[in-house]
Amino acid sequence: MRDLRLEAGQLPCIVYGRDLRLAVSLATCQVCMGRRANRDGHAMRSLEFPAMGGCLVTEDTLEHRDLFGSEGEGTLYWKTPEELVEQVGKIVREEVDPRTLAEKLHQRITREQRHRYTDRLRQIAAWSGLETTSE
Repeated sequence: MRDLRLEAGQLPCIVYGRDLRLAVSLATCQVCMGRRANRDGHAMRSLEFPAMGGCLVTEDTLEHRDLFGSEGEGTLYWKTPEELVEQVGKIVREEVDPRTLAEKLHQRITREQRHRYTDRLRQIAAWSGLETTSE
């Protein structure tokens, strides 16, 4: 994996695939918010980050609550910039274990709620009348 650490003033590199998955899973946490321009309460990264093993600090929206459950079940929520700083601080100070949150959320979205791309493909195939095989 490339060295993803940045020096002061250095622009971040763009990473894809394995490097992105490793960067997300090794980071302390990711900040997640909806896409207001689309009037959404979530974005694809809302599911992609936890699928890659990331620990989310999530904007408190109805859609995120529906996906991720109550505070602490797999994520910490924020509504204001001040709350965001407070929630990230809890993780940085190790008041909350980011690995535990990440594992809970990964389990929730991939196994309990089945939000994997393969799950969407099977759902589309079923809607279109195509046969699919089980896992």
